[in-house]
Amino acid sequence: MKIAVYSIAKNEAKHVERWAQSASEADVLVILDTGSEDKTVSIARSLGITTVAKQYEQFEFHKARNDAMDAIPDDVDYCISMD
Repeated sequence: MKIAVYSIAKNEAKHVERWAQSASEADVLVILDTGSEDKTVSIARSLGITTVAKQYEQFEFHKARNDAMDAIPDDVDYCISMD
């Protein structure tokens, strides 16, 4: 069984390492970054987190959630959203 934990983030540099530690038992970690102006993306990538950066003209949560899930590999059995 393969498990992915994913989240949507923006300007979460001070929290991303703790987020990764709390989900460290998952097989895959994914963050969809929605336009951070801090070091969220670089920190996440340095921790080995699959990080997709996407900016939205008008943010809509359901679209961002779907985009985050699109970044999860097809062989994952369970997806857990952890904000």
